[in-house]
Amino acid sequence: MNVDLLSKQLDDLDKQIEKKLEGIVKTINQFSQSVQDIEDDLKTQVSAVRRQLQTIPEVETTEEVPAKTETSRKTTTKSKPSSTSSRSKASTTKTTRKTKAQAAPVEPEVPIDDYDTKSLRQLKKIAQERKLRGYARMKRPEILKALREADAAS
Repeated sequence: MNVDLLSKQLDDLDKQIEKKLEGIVKTINQFSQSVQDIEDDLKTQVSAVRRQLQTIPEVETTEEVPAKTETSRKTTTKSKPSSTSSRSKASTTKTTRKTKAQAAPVEPEVPIDDYDTKSLRQLKKIAQERKLRGYARMKRPEILKALREADAAS
């Protein structure tokens, strides 16, 4: 009778261990998926910044890109995913501010096809320079349409 009771207890303990292990594996898989999502977001942000920088022919800005991407790669190895995403966003906003400041003189000569690559802020600036009415409250598709109509009219 003691042996039966002990074997039953062992089976119960084995089942409890299996349940806990399944829970741990599930948690690890969720964490792994969230890390993968953050990594994909960072890659997307890096590629967007690279695309923006490719439109600017100046050498200084292209030399800054590898330094910024290296810092974002270093932060991905840390265990705090929320802090890495905020740091990478900060680095991308710094680079986009620099590129926007340097790209400002080029914007008045914008061809029609180039509007699709511009950010909403850049499009609003172009609309302001061309004195389009109500540009501040327009959304991206509306500004694109208004700018194209203004180009067609002139």
